[in-house]
Amino acid sequence: MQVKTYLISEGVKYTETIIQDGYINKIYKVDNCRKDIYAIPDACIDIQFIYEKGRYVPYACGTHTKVSPAYISGSRKTFAVKFEPGVIPDFMKEYISDIVCDRKCLAYIDDIQNISSMLQNEDDFEKMVDIFMDNFRYDRHFADKKNIIASIAGIIHKGKGNINIAKIAEEVGYNQRYLDRVFKEAVGVSMKKYAEIIRIQKAIYYLQNSLTYEIYERLGYYDQAHFIKDFKKNTSLTPSRFERANSQYKIV
Repeated sequence: MQVKTYLISEGVKYTETIIQDGYINKIYKVDNCRKDIYAIPDACIDIQFIYEKGRYVPYACGTHTKVSPAYISGSRKTFAVKFEPGVIPDFMKEYISDIVCDRKCLAYIDDIQNISSMLQNEDDFEKMVDIFMDNFRYDRHFADKKNIIASIAGIIHKGKGNINIAKIAEEVGYNQRYLDRVFKEAVGVSMKKYAEIIRIQKAIYYLQNSLTYEIYERLGYYDQAHFIKDFKKNTSLTPSRFERANSQYKIV
């Protein structure tokens, strides 16, 4: 699933390339002239290289749980890597809950800091992508990929976020309370919140691709009013306003 993360004002230059290799969802670059950018919940972790005082500084940035001003709004240049929902590099797992709606500097990670230095004098997006892909240590940062977490995330994605948490526990054969604790420790949000975010991401996909017929029924909402309330909580817009938002914002 290609996730959507930002509402970007006109005048902001945004470039992306889709990766979807099982680890990285996409890589993107934002050139901003101090315009507003809002973050949408996406259940993803980003490594963001933020241009500060003449150099790129790397940050781990967690998912938001409701629409919020994005950290990159005040940055002139940002180059970033977005991992797939639920995919967490090993070095982030000890503080994953702390970066939900927040971020942490990654200058202490040798290969990440090395990538920052290599990006320093480069502005060509394709070359910047090559620098990251050639120097990021997959083998070092994904040695501990827990199958149970991947299984839970897969079940939630398959159900488009419309899934009973008790049924997930039954399907994977573990106690529900234990599963929710393990999932939150690994991903940073509860299974319920993760499912809510995935369901909204699916609604965004339907709206952007004009697949609007009875969306609330497709996604398992009780009624249209419940869907509208949930959608607005996560995006700040009603579905109808979201469809019209392309005149004011790019949704990326």
